[in-house]
Amino acid sequence: MQMPSLFRPKFEHLLFTGVILALSSLPSFANQCLTIQCDCAALTSAGDKLACEKQQLSLETDCKATGNLTGYCQIAGLNASPLPFSLYDLPPQFTTEDDVEKSLALLESMYWSAQEDLKSADNYQNKSAYGNSLTVYKNLSATLDRAYGISRQAYDGWRALDEKGEADDVAEAGYEKLQEWGELLYITARGLWADRAETDPKLQKKRLVLAMNVLRYAGNAFQQAAELASLTKDYPEAARAWESAAETSVVMISWREQTRSKAQYINYYRQQGVASWYRAALYWDKDEEPEPATEARLQAERLQQTAVVSAQ
Repeated sequence: MQMPSLFRPKFEHLLFTGVILALSSLPSFANQCLTIQCDCAALTSAGDKLACEKQQLSLETDCKATGNLTGYCQIAGLNASPLPFSLYDLPPQFTTEDDVEKSLALLESMYWSAQEDLKSADNYQNKSAYGNSLTVYKNLSATLDRAYGISRQAYDGWRALDEKGEADDVAEAGYEKLQEWGELLYITARGLWADRAETDPKLQKKRLVLAMNVLRYAGNAFQQAAELASLTKDYPEAARAWESAAETSVVMISWREQTRSKAQYINYYRQQGVASWYRAALYWDKDEEPEPATEARLQAERLQQTAVVSAQ
């Protein structure tokens, strides 16, 4: 299922537009509130299903009161909408074997380009040219997004051509690459944040902005890796990738709080983290692993509770 991208980064690269503003930027529907569908019926846990239904009712009520979507499905089935992820802006499916093979031939050069961007960004960082480094990282992330899109296109193309083995190979290779990139970007972001403070406060602020953006790109890569792993029914890897995505959201909340970001931005990452933990739980359920599924749900509940504490 495709859905529109919910967020557009602002010029200063620090903040997403707020949850309400971002959701308001969705294309006009005859009744936008009717697009809320948290896919609660697909959930197997009775507790999750009840919580999902209550959440959907709350989203619908708030939407009708304001005239706009005001939040996301967090406890939700896999086909829910809206979700706090950017995974569904995919190009059209390939229709011929030649199209699939030509697209896959581009992947190696894309990952090479990403590696070159990483070297360039590191050089800029060493010179404290954090604005230049951010520009390069944005290009790197866009390249990974395109690689994910090609992997999804190729997977769907092979499946349409009744080549399941080829499709699974594409998804598995894409998962491995994006998981590696997620881990690399996550470590890079943590290093940027923890490094010795710049003597110039303006440079220090720019470095923290860079760290938060790199962390965001890491979260995107983990989400994409999880989606590709799920296509091959490798549910443990999908669950672990969603847990990694959730952890990036938790770290981001801490960093946003430390930099006194607006509440709406912190709320967005909280919703993203909760949704990621529940997504992990769903895949642990599919793998019939009750203990990690329970732990993922507990993590989601703890993160939800921090919203209540913050509001008091």
